[in-house]
Amino acid sequence: MNRYIRNSFFILIAGTNWVFSTIIDNRYFPYFERVFSRSMDRKSRADCDLFFMTSKHAVDGGHEKFGLPEIYGCFDQIVIGNALKKIGKTNPLRDDFQKSASIPWKMDGKIQAQGFNILVDKALNDNFSCGFSTGFMHANSSISFFLPPPVIQSMQLDVGGLLKIDNDRREMLKELSLEAPQWSASSLIDSEVYLRVGKIWEYKFKTRRIDLNAQVGCLIPTGQRRNENNPASVAFGSNGHWGISNAVNLDFELKEDLVFGISTFINKRFEATHQRRMPVLNESPLFGAVVGCVDINPGFTIGFSPYLMIEGLREGLGCYARYFYVKHFCDVWRDARAIKDIKVNLSNARNSSKWVAEYFSFNIFYDFGKTNDEPRYVPRASVVLDIPVNFLGASLSSRTYKVSVGFEVYF
Repeated sequence: MNRYIRNSFFILIAGTNWVFSTIIDNRYFPYFERVFSRSMDRKSRADCDLFFMTSKHAVDGGHEKFGLPEIYGCFDQIVIGNALKKIGKTNPLRDDFQKSASIPWKMDGKIQAQGFNILVDKALNDNFSCGFSTGFMHANSSISFFLPPPVIQSMQLDVGGLLKIDNDRREMLKELSLEAPQWSASSLIDSEVYLRVGKIWEYKFKTRRIDLNAQVGCLIPTGQRRNENNPASVAFGSNGHWGISNAVNLDFELKEDLVFGISTFINKRFEATHQRRMPVLNESPLFGAVVGCVDINPGFTIGFSPYLMIEGLREGLGCYARYFYVKHFCDVWRDARAIKDIKVNLSNARNSSKWVAEYFSFNIFYDFGKTNDEPRYVPRASVVLDIPVNFLGASLSSRTYKVSVGFEVYF
């Protein structure tokens, strides 16, 4: 408990930058909130989004695309076979193949998801507001394995040999008690409750409006966790870790219907012990030969997001463009098994836990309040497209495309 208090205190101190928070610490799914430009008569909102997401590739810092499952490393049949022998199981790979230095399989993956988000943000007075966000999602994913042509040529495999080595690969997955890499699940995503403090100034420093607000929230692990026995499964949130969020939003209305803003983010998930697959050699954590308790202390997740909004293009029609940069630092893994009879190698699990994601977001909306002089409740409909980009060096993160259709009410 003292460790949690120290972590919370550190983040609160770091949060003196003032923040606009959101759940940003998932390397597969961009759960980014839409821009909310408050005004003196519109400080609260409620909204619901329907979204669709799809991904086929991940990206590394060298702007190279590769298979989604290879975020955690490749499937090397020689390494997996030796790992099986180390834990006392049979290596099904044929004897003459075992003499090879390496048999690296390529892995292609695909994720598709559909769901909805809901958010309520209620102003308590001129300076304080509180809110809650959650959502529900259905996702399915799969992994396909294939040997690259250079490997086939170097091993001089004919059709029969290729079938044999593929059967050996399937037997290895069975020896590891892994299910076929086809997976689907329906669940809540991670939720958040938060408190925001801020102030709005009108006609200051040659602007029409300035909104500076800070937010501290509690991240609740309501999302689906990974199935450790299915390498195709993915977590819908933080994979079971509670946490705290902290973010800053500075929003300027430079002139009528032209808004510029920037947000910064800091998220920290708390340390917890879970059942995880652990490598014994240098195999991918998805295919770790040992299953046991691991004490995991997730790294910090930081980010920033500038945006530019134009309203009143034609009556209530408007749009904004936004850039997201999110970086997650290394998690710390510690073997927490009561009996450590087989030595594990956690370096690959630690190194593959860090990632960087970049997205460009474009929103087109219609604000029905523009056609009503004094509306009490202002509805707004919008369509948002989130596109993965690689400007500053995205790495080890999914290139997930997302389309959202939403309806908001401001009051």
